[in-house]
Formats: sequence, C-alpha cells, structure tokens
Amino acid sequence: MALAQPRHYFDEAELFYRTVLGLSPQPGLELPDPVRAAAQQGDVVPGGGVRMVVNIAQVGAEGVPWQHVALACRDVLAVARRLRAEHPGLLLPIPGNYYDDLEARHDADPELRRLGVLYDRDEDGGEFLHLYTVTVGRVFFELVQRIGGYDGYGAVNAPIRLAVRHSGGG
Repeated sequence: MALAQPRHYFDEAELFYRTVLGLSPQPGLELPDPVRAAAQQGDVVPGGGVRMVVNIAQVGAEGVPWQHVALACRDVLAVARRLRAEHPGLLLPIPGNYYDDLEARHDADPELRRLGVLYDRDEDGGEFLHLYTVTVGRVFFELVQRIGGYDGYGAVNAPIRLAVRHSGGG
C-alpha cells in the first residue's frame, strides 16, 4: 500500500506506521513527478509479507493526493490478459516509447507492450512485473510480481505512471 501524506505530516505518519504496524524502514528515494518532486519511504514487515510506502505528494485534482493499493500476484501476465479481455479500459495506458526504451535496455518479452505491463530488473537478476489500473475516485491499484529475489518497488517506472496520470490518461 502507498499512502500520500502532506510534507508537514510525513515524519509523523512514518513514525506512526512503524510503531503501530511494526514496519522496518527501507531506503527512501525521491522520484521525479511532472508537477513537483515526490519523495517516498518504503517500509516492510519483517519477512517482507507486507510492504507500505509513504509518499510526500500533492497530486491529483484540487491538490488531493491519489491513494495507491498494490497487490502481489503469482502471474501478472495472466492477470493482465484477463483484465484486458474482461474489462477494457481498466488498465492504465502506457505509451509505446516506454517499451521502445525497455526493449533497448533489456531482452523484454514483447507481450509486455501488448498488455501494458511495466518491467524492472535489479543487479542480481531479480525481476519485477507490474501494471496499474486507471484511477477510480481517488484510488488506483497496482498488481505486482516479484521474481528471483527482486526487493524494490519498480521506482524506475514511476515517472511513466506519474506522467500518464498527470496527462489525463488515468
């Protein structure tokens, strides 16, 4: 889950979630956002079963932040196929130039482009597949699959998601 917090509540929110939920911090990072910088801090329950990201971001209409729920699944490609077939228009449209760049950097499966699935790989060969829904109200969902010990959040793909959302694509 990712929760957006106003900058002046970020530290308080982080402390609250760590204390109440017993989360352990992971390194934070700052993501480029088409409107402003967006910092995030990731936390995990020991053992990695639950992950939570607290974002500093004022995005969306009227400065109300979007809220983000990520769900792990075993086969993102199968889920993407089913969602595309049964719920056209539900998944966030990812621009073709993202996949042009991805194919230049990695030996990526061409099906990723057709399904709108994003991809990341870490230095140890772990892989991360994920996709996003369009925003419903103030909430959007992300479906994720970690392969081979990948421990990140696909942060390299965040600028694409943010750009599409800010351009009105989802």
